[in-house]
Amino acid sequence: MGSVAARALVVTVPAGVLSAPAGATGAIRFDPPLPPAVLRAVNLTAMGAVVKLVLRFKRAFWRDEKLAARLGIPDLDTTSFLQSRERLPFPVWWTSYPISSPIMVAWVGGPPATQLSRLPRKEIERRAVSSLATILSTTPAAIRRELVATLYHDWINDPFSRGVYSYSRVGGARACETLSRPVRDTIWFAGEAADRLGRTGTVHGAIDSGWRAAAGILRRR
Repeated sequence: MGSVAARALVVTVPAGVLSAPAGATGAIRFDPPLPPAVLRAVNLTAMGAVVKLVLRFKRAFWRDEKLAARLGIPDLDTTSFLQSRERLPFPVWWTSYPISSPIMVAWVGGPPATQLSRLPRKEIERRAVSSLATILSTTPAAIRRELVATLYHDWINDPFSRGVYSYSRVGGARACETLSRPVRDTIWFAGEAADRLGRTGTVHGAIDSGWRAAAGILRRR
C-alpha cells in the first residue's frame, strides 16, 4: 500500500475501531501515539449493541383498514413506531411513514442484541417475523406470505465497526469534548462519538462533527 502526505487528517472511524487492540483486524496505529488525554477519552467511550433487520414486503399490509379495525387501532396506517409491551426478540419496530413504502425495520438493543447477534441470520429473521406476528396479533405464516426480502448487517461483530452507537463509560461524560478537539492541529476526529455537544448515537451529532472538523481545517489554512 502506498503512502499519502497531507497537512491535516480527519479520522471518522467508529469508536470501537479506535479502541481496538494493537494488531487486531481493523485496528489503527498512530505514530507518534495519540496524547494520553485522547487515549483516555477513547477508553472511556464504549460501543453499544444493536441488531437491526430491515424487512421488505409485497405491500404495506399494516395500512389495511380491516387490520386496523381488528386491532382496534384506527390510525394504524399512520403509525411510525411500534413498541411491544411483551418481552420479544424484536420489541421495537418502525415504518417509513409519512413515506408510503412496504418497509419495516425491526430493532433491539443492549444485552439481548448481543445474544441475538450470535445466531445465524435465518434464525434472526425467524425471530423478527415471530415478533411482528405477535405485535399484530397474527401468525408468522401470514407475515411470511407478505415478506419479500430482508437486509441485515452484523455491526456488533464487524471488526471495522465493533458495535453500533457509542456511549460514555463511568467517568467519561466529557470524552466527546476531548475527541472533538484537534490533536496537534493536525488530526481531527469526527463521528457521533466526537460530537462536542455530546449527541452521541445520533446522525445529527455525526454530521455536525464533520462540519466542525472541516471548519477547523479551513481555519488552519
